[in-house]
Amino acid sequence: IDIEGNLNSDYISGSWKLWKDLIQNVRFPPTATYSDIVVPTIYTAQFDYVVTHLLIPNGKHSLVCGPTGTGKTVKIKDALLKQLSKDTFKPIFVNFSARTSANQTQDIVDQKLDKRRKGVFGPPPGQLAVIFVDDLSLPEKEEYGAQPPIELLRQFGDQGGWYDVKDGSFKSIEDTSLIAAIQPSSNDVISPRMLRHFNVFCFGALDNDILAHIFGEVMNWYVTSNHYDAGIAKVAQQATEATLIMYNNAIQYLRPTPAKSHYTFNLRDMSAVIQGITLIHPDELFDPKRLIRLWAHETYRVFHDRLTEDDDRDWLFKNVQDLTSKVFRKNFDDLYGHLSNGSSQIAREDMRKLMFGCIPDRNNPTAPKRYTELDASTIREIMEGHLSEYNSENKKQMDLVMFQFAIEHVIRASRILQMPGGNALLVGVGGSGRQSATKLAAYVADFSLRQIEIKKAYGLVEWGEDIKKYFIEAGTGARPVCFLFSDSQIKWEGMIEDISNLLNTGEVPGLFTSEDKAIISERITNIARTNGRGRDLSSVELFAYFIERVKSNFHVALTFSPIGSAFRERLRKFPSLVNCCTIDWFEAWPRDALAAVASKFLSKVKINNTLRNSIQSMCIHFHESTRDLSTKFAIELGRQNYVTPTSYLELLGSFKDLLDNKRVEVQAVKDRYVVGLKKLQFATYQVNEMQTELEKLQPDLVKSKADTSALMERIKSKLPGVEAKRSKVGLEAAA
Repeated sequence: IDIEGNLNSDYISGSWKLWKDLIQNVRFPPTATYSDIVVPTIYTAQFDYVVTHLLIPNGKHSLVCGPTGTGKTVKIKDALLKQLSKDTFKPIFVNFSARTSANQTQDIVDQKLDKRRKGVFGPPPGQLAVIFVDDLSLPEKEEYGAQPPIELLRQFGDQGGWYDVKDGSFKSIEDTSLIAAIQPSSNDVISPRMLRHFNVFCFGALDNDILAHIFGEVMNWYVTSNHYDAGIAKVAQQATEATLIMYNNAIQYLRPTPAKSHYTFNLRDMSAVIQGITLIHPDELFDPKRLIRLWAHETYRVFHDRLTEDDDRDWLFKNVQDLTSKVFRKNFDDLYGHLSNGSSQIAREDMRKLMFGCIPDRNNPTAPKRYTELDASTIREIMEGHLSEYNSENKKQMDLVMFQFAIEHVIRASRILQMPGGNALLVGVGGSGRQSATKLAAYVADFSLRQIEIKKAYGLVEWGEDIKKYFIEAGTGARPVCFLFSDSQIKWEGMIEDISNLLNTGEVPGLFTSEDKAIISERITNIARTNGRGRDLSSVELFAYFIERVKSNFHVALTFSPIGSAFRERLRKFPSLVNCCTIDWFEAWPRDALAAVASKFLSKVKINNTLRNSIQSMCIHFHESTRDLSTKFAIELGRQNYVTPTSYLELLGSFKDLLDNKRVEVQAVKDRYVVGLKKLQFATYQVNEMQTELEKLQPDLVKSKADTSALMERIKSKLPGVEAKRSKVGLEAAA
């Protein structure tokens, strides 16, 4: 091979050839899916020649090394599943993570091998098993610096087998080779004793010309398949150029830090932007301007939605502005003028109204579901209708306020779930609405939502049974399944290990027994026949088709909190959480969201509108000022105080409760005064009644007084005679 790697020796003809001469012109059919498209390049030709056609067929161990996103895993799986004969080669997939153990690795491989004779195992006769280990260097080192899963594979390379963990007997493994993928890193160095078994093939970082060629071919396939005109074809190629520039700029500026460990961008992100563009179908309203807005939307969903700071969001907004004018040659403010509130210039906040999604209209249920641009002025009414239907169909109702912020995240979650193989990682503090957004998004997309119920006795057996049940539903059922899993449900880290394997391969090692596989094969037979997979499929082919359906219909939605170090540790130990998921970072509620929540909450409080608006403004001020002070507190003292949406809801709840309590107290005092006043009023009434009666009796009193006076006069006139008689009687008595 020459210095630049342009030549290779053809061992059949014995002559030198250019690598590019080995590249075949591939025409992708219009019915192809995005994930099936592999654009051949010089690097893929080198891989196919050296690894696929030389090393693997001859049973040689291979190690493919290269940065994240360069296509190592895709090319190896493409070679094992599509290029190599299924009758000759039997692939075995193993995904390493930080918590992978030697026993897990051995169990995965042993389950795929048959017993040939006593102590000897291997693939079925006439086949060669190929063990593919992804992320070889990830397992954590034990106390003495060794990595047990790697040491197990080294034993296989040294001695051709390993020991049975049950009886201690040695198990020889025949007709089995090993191929592994590894990301070069100074922190993850595997043992030289393991490295010596491999033929190393390196994937270099792809240069811009090759990337432009790859994604340009994908765009050509999309344009020709949908019969777009020349105007849209031109903008589609400009979108490829703009995406490449944005990708390179993001790598340079948005670098990972301990607080932003998920700022890791690779070719998967650039591919996700292009894939998002290919989701839209042609209609009479689709034009070059809408395609540019679609590009901006997909760029925001892939790059913007994981950003955590306003400075980073401002940087991305400025880049979209520059690329719109320099690459697409359009005026940014004119292109997005419909998003502003009457201003001639578009602000960063206005871009929140740019939404594409597949949201069915309740008023037109027969309309086909299409990924299209959504009208920000009408989407709230549509989402409130879906929320009302959800509450009417479910026992556990959601009391949500469909403000703009909530609608945005519901549409983002719905977009992720409806993408082929889409999985979501929703990151936010408590009360930010991650689970509510996922539940409503799954309902809008017509998915079956499934969650585990953590109980005191919930253990490994219950976990396996739940995952198995959801897998069978996704693989044999009529509706896709959304598995919602929260970090508060993690009882042991092995649960994350299983989810990591699920995200990588669509399988959980050791989940299904032979009896389970027999039941699944029976259920999946009619589905396979209906979908044209043939009538006489073997049990192995039926189970492979079942796993294929699971990968397509089983979507994972993870809701994690960024508080503390656990989130960063999990991202470090399980890279698939970032690589295989679309991240949606729930930022702090904006002012319009705070106002909408306060407005609905205070609408139930009996106060006048002026006072209600004042209280609403004060609650927003309390929350925002506390949030700002907490940021200042963290900068000056290095201590974090988290002000979450839950805190805001508690503030509103405390105000309502305190207001109710004070109103009860005041009402009690008021009632006491009212009762006293009523008694005084009653006493006054009685006195007045008595006074009236006395006034009515006044003439009788005057007459009685006159009669009494006349009587007294008569008595006085008779008094001298009485006195004389009393004196006489007294004298007689004395005598």
